Amino acid sequence: KSALVAAYQKWYNGPRTDALEEK
Repeated sequence: KSALVAAYQKWYNGPRTDALEEK
């Protein structure tokens, strides 16, 4: 995923972003 998407998810999901990225 792009850095923008990752940053958005990190803001939206918080620390859970990494777990979501796994799936």
